[in-house]
Amino acid sequence: MEPQEQVDFEGVVRALLLNALREAKEGHAAEVAVEVGDDAVRVTDDGRGLPVHAHPQSGRPLVEVILTGLRRGPANTLARVNAHCLWLEVETHAGGATWFQRYEAAKPEGDLARRSGARRGTAIMAAPALGTPPSFEALRALARAALGEVQVPKVRVRLKDARSARDETITVA
Repeated sequence: MEPQEQVDFEGVVRALLLNALREAKEGHAAEVAVEVGDDAVRVTDDGRGLPVHAHPQSGRPLVEVILTGLRRGPANTLARVNAHCLWLEVETHAGGATWFQRYEAAKPEGDLARRSGARRGTAIMAAPALGTPPSFEALRALARAALGEVQVPKVRVRLKDARSARDETITVA
């Protein structure tokens, strides 16, 4: 994904899924879920969660730096995803707590906020600015291609289409 290229709905789904699968490949997650609706996608994993401690130079929470690309060097995948969405919400588990932040047009709407509950991993919900949600068949094909690309030794990927109430789990053992 090049910084100037236009990323559509399927590209956002693919990038978020690949990010979660990399967490699984590193041995930190065993389950990934992708849920597609009429105008948004939600990708969750049960991995380590995005870090929330303060960035040493900016003082901003590291999750915000990751999602906005404030650090030097090439923009990371999650910053590029955020840049191609109307809005994005992140919920991450770190330091024994759950944290939440919402972005509009790739800019934080408010500060990172601590929420009750302490689930493991990261959940990102986003509304891509371009394109339409993939069909369930296209979502399945996208997931299988991503699994082939990342080559995760062991993971469960749950696919859910809220529009058609279709639900399927792909297990790599």
